[in-house]
Amino acid sequence: MPVRAVIIWAIGDSSLWVFFQEPHYHLGWRWSATGALFGFQAFAIIAAAIARNEAKAREDQAHVNAQLVSTRELLRETSKADERIRIARELHDVVGHNLTALCLHLETALHLSGDQLEVLLQRAQSMAKQLLGEVRTVVAGFHENDHIDLRRALEAMQHNVPRITLAIQMPDNLSITDSARAHAVLRCVQEITTNTLKHSDATNLWIHIHLHDGAIEIEARDDGSQVQQSKTGIGISSMRQRLEQLGGGLAIDPAPHDGFHLKAWLPTGDVAEAG
Repeated sequence: MPVRAVIIWAIGDSSLWVFFQEPHYHLGWRWSATGALFGFQAFAIIAAAIARNEAKAREDQAHVNAQLVSTRELLRETSKADERIRIARELHDVVGHNLTALCLHLETALHLSGDQLEVLLQRAQSMAKQLLGEVRTVVAGFHENDHIDLRRALEAMQHNVPRITLAIQMPDNLSITDSARAHAVLRCVQEITTNTLKHSDATNLWIHIHLHDGAIEIEARDDGSQVQQSKTGIGISSMRQRLEQLGGGLAIDPAPHDGFHLKAWLPTGDVAEAG
């Protein structure tokens, strides 16, 4: 019962007690007996209210504990899902780029002979070893914490891209020391190159990396047919998600002119450009 109803009930039955016992009150115990009755009822009401509140508190605590347990399990599953998505994205970026270049190298090798064939096969072998090493690194989960020599990685990629001429412009005094941002820039350039190799008939790809208005900007364009590149797949979506996680974004130029134009950006973070 609600406390207010109990108090009303106690007052009512106490009043009845006083009414029916009035003829028998004598010898000075009248008020002491009435006071004892009121005191016992007040004690019973307070004790019952405390017990009910404690029971409700235990019930609420059990409910909160159940919610905490379910939330902990949800966070654990979410963490696992995020890690699977991260590894899948890494594998797609690394394996997709390197396998595309490797396939093109081997396809070209089918039409060559002599010294040219040997040089091309050596490049393919080097790229396969590099791919194996990067896959092991991705599976081990070390990419996010490792320092990336971005300039060296981009130069190595630039020299091993088949079929197209890749020109990467990056200021000599630009230093991206934050590993997450350097990693995002590297994967972005890899995906742009892979997209051009797979979906374009371009022979030249120009990529410009620079600082502008407090952001790292990546501008890319090629001389291919835009019609052949109009569709964006999982690679571009993955690149956009990676940049957005760091507060950046990506835009593809929809203008109906020849070539593919893309612009990506992300906050500078720990980036320095010497004066």
